[in-house]
Amino acid sequence: MPANKIRVRFAPSPTGKLHVGNARTALFNWLHARKTGGTFILRIEDTDISRSLRHYETTLIDTLRWLGIDWDEGPDIGGPFGPYRQSERIESYRAYLKKLTDAGLVYPCYCTDEELNAERQQMLARGIAPRYSGKCRSLTEAQRQRLESEGRKPAIRFKVERGMVRLNDLIHGPVNFNTNLIGDFIIVRSTGLPAYNFAVVVDDALMKVSLVIRGEDHLSNTPRQILLYEALGFKPPQFAHHGLLLGADRSKLSKRHGVTTVEQLKEQGFVPEAITNYIAWIGGSLSGSQEILSTSEMIGAFDVRKAGKNAAVFDLAKLKWMNAKYLKRLPPETVLDHWLALGTERGLLDKKRLLQIVPLVKDNIENLGQLEELFDIFTEKNVAFSMEAEEVLRADSSAKVLKVMASALQTLDAPRSKDAYNALIKEVKRMSGYSGKKLFLPIRAALTGEMAGPELEKIFCNLDKDTLLHRIERALELKDRSSDI
Repeated sequence: MPANKIRVRFAPSPTGKLHVGNARTALFNWLHARKTGGTFILRIEDTDISRSLRHYETTLIDTLRWLGIDWDEGPDIGGPFGPYRQSERIESYRAYLKKLTDAGLVYPCYCTDEELNAERQQMLARGIAPRYSGKCRSLTEAQRQRLESEGRKPAIRFKVERGMVRLNDLIHGPVNFNTNLIGDFIIVRSTGLPAYNFAVVVDDALMKVSLVIRGEDHLSNTPRQILLYEALGFKPPQFAHHGLLLGADRSKLSKRHGVTTVEQLKEQGFVPEAITNYIAWIGGSLSGSQEILSTSEMIGAFDVRKAGKNAAVFDLAKLKWMNAKYLKRLPPETVLDHWLALGTERGLLDKKRLLQIVPLVKDNIENLGQLEELFDIFTEKNVAFSMEAEEVLRADSSAKVLKVMASALQTLDAPRSKDAYNALIKEVKRMSGYSGKKLFLPIRAALTGEMAGPELEKIFCNLDKDTLLHRIERALELKDRSSDI
């Protein structure tokens, strides 16, 4: 492996569905790897036994693939530095814990959660930034044995000496940390499982990760990790901490903002191409002024140094706009595949017929959920009338237009053509005496049940004459029923 080859990773915890912000981190790492010809690693951080579930891991992998993000090494495909689940790497952590222990750089801590919380509250009350006091650091062997005889199981803490930790972040630039504000931190929990900061250092070092791209909420972890890299004799990777995603109220994106996970966006009818384009675009990580980009264009335009020092506001309205743009430009086959993926029963439908309809309607929607009603216009005998459509159809002028249209349709042998449609509309206009909205709105309401949608010409050319006449008759019956009331 070339010494200068870029290696990046995305390391989610399988404790829930993929958050939009985490998907953005995964995308940034993937874009950088693909732009530089580097390696993108997927690693599963599943040492939180009580919350980590294999079901969530499967969901995370499926969601990443749905977004179009693939990886070169990972738990499902293997690689030269596996295994790629932390739960399968316990022996590695034990070996490096022994190295720290032999060097006298760690010590057992017997403090309970209650004792640590009380210590924290006391520091806060005194106006001091809370950190561990180090009271277990100088325990004698006899004191340790007494505490263990009480049934206490120790966590292992790393000794932090006074000094400065310096970081040259690719996004934030030079950042300095005073270790006096850090305190001795836990690297192995009392359960024997590694804490995050310890496991991530060992994993990144052994997997030869050269650049860590992650959210700025991890910036405070970085000095602890740099201290561990140095203590273990590893060269730290480069770091790039990008800004987080915020809701419209500029608080961290959460459930109260309506959308937090990629799966929710999928269920709401957003296509993966629009999602990845949008979350890459916000925050300024893509060079140039163009907003809608292909995957190859995004790779070319991505610059990790511009990935956003400041947080970016997640604007659902902007995403809806971008989604509509993508639905117009995506091939009909891709749009249909995305729609079919939203429900298993849809696989039973006539895919060939639906594929004929998609080009007729995809310019009229902003999300995949709107396809179903539009499909019904072209596949069902009846349509449901909206309240607005019913109001239009009850007008006397509408009834006149529809009666004239039904009469004119009866004389057509082959109505499915643009010329036939134009001739029909010209005749209905002449015979009814109406034009503009009074001509077209009742026709649209009768044939679609709605006041907006695909062009009438498309509907006319893709329905048989019997269906057209049947819908007009139903619309006229609605008028007749309202007259009887």
